[in-house]
Amino acid sequence: MDAFDCPQLYSLEEIRDYIRRRLARTAPEECGFGLYTSTHNVMYRLLTSSRVVTTSVRHCPHGHGVVQDERVGSSCEVTMLGPSQGKTVQEYLDEFSAPLASNCETCEAPLFRQFSFTFCPPLLAVELTSNLPSFDSVLSLRVDDRYCRYSLRGVIYHAGDHFTARVVTKSGMVWFHDGITTGSSLVYESQNVSSIPIQDAIITIYVRD
Repeated sequence: MDAFDCPQLYSLEEIRDYIRRRLARTAPEECGFGLYTSTHNVMYRLLTSSRVVTTSVRHCPHGHGVVQDERVGSSCEVTMLGPSQGKTVQEYLDEFSAPLASNCETCEAPLFRQFSFTFCPPLLAVELTSNLPSFDSVLSLRVDDRYCRYSLRGVIYHAGDHFTARVVTKSGMVWFHDGITTGSSLVYESQNVSSIPIQDAIITIYVRD
């Protein structure tokens, strides 16, 4: 067998270090070695698409005419902002809006930016609110007059300046990873996605079916 027929295998640590080096080169002010950064910065850098993923326009909650200021976004990450407390990810995406600092000139009500998806990316990350009531094992994303289905494939946690993660396979198996305690291995937990803990979860990863 030709050596080129065999794919190169890399460990989780090698992949992690490769990504860290690349981020340090492309975004030295945000992701340089020895610097603190946010998961939002990391996800934004990793999950920016070459295609437009969302568009957004400004609205008045009472329907008054405003300059809509249409904008486009290419990030495959959604950050739950504004009135998202107590909502599930699906409930938030069904409305998908964010408050603005400016007010309507007619009624003085705070304006909001309404988002719409224009493309179903193969992967979608959601930066979570602090009091998420439950995980959505499946999401339905509307693009024009059709819906795209996404399945939960991972959860990232942060507590005590330390990150851990859970991975969900296509068959629904849940695996836990903690670089300090499990090293390069993942520990099998269950076959029940609904049993995944919510506490300290900061990001969920969904994959398009």
